Amino acid sequence: MKTVKTVDALGMILCHDITKIVPGEFKGVAFKKGHIIKEEDIPELLKLGKDNLYVWEHQEGTLHENDAAIRIKNHIAGEGLDFSTIKEGKIDFIAKNDGLLKVDVAELLKINSLGEIIVSTLHNNTPIKKGIKVAGTRVIPLVINEDKIIEMESISKENIIKILPIKPKK
Repeated sequence: MKTVKTVDALGMILCHDITKIVPGEFKGVAFKKGHIIKEEDIPELLKLGKDNLYVWEHQEGTLHENDAAIRIKNHIAGEGLDFSTIKEGKIDFIAKNDGLLKVDVAELLKINSLGEIIVSTLHNNTPIKKGIKVAGTRVIPLVINEDKIIEMESISKENIIKILPIKPKK
């Protein structure tokens, strides 16, 4: 993470939420952590009093939470799954069709035991309808050491979460 002048932040990634307060009208997040600064954002950020911003600075051997979540998803997701768009380092796994959720519980435990990585699922062998969220993953810090993701990829099998289609009786 580094501090930069707002006017120089074009294309950089925010490391924190930025709140907007309009007394009596609005109080909430104007820009979320992980937002990539666009040209049209700069005047608004300056109006909010943000002359400087904390932005993500890539360092060799580290991954942004979004990049890490994508690698986790790519490693553990099997057949029958669709995915939400990534948001704040979180990806949801959604059933592509009706079927039976299969989770390799032993492999899931290995991943969740590493620390800084979390994968949550519905129970193994649960009947699932199309469109149901069956799992989600994220890393806990904004930036994670890439070695942690490499360790996850090396100790666990691939495709530990999948939806098996239900075959009709003949």
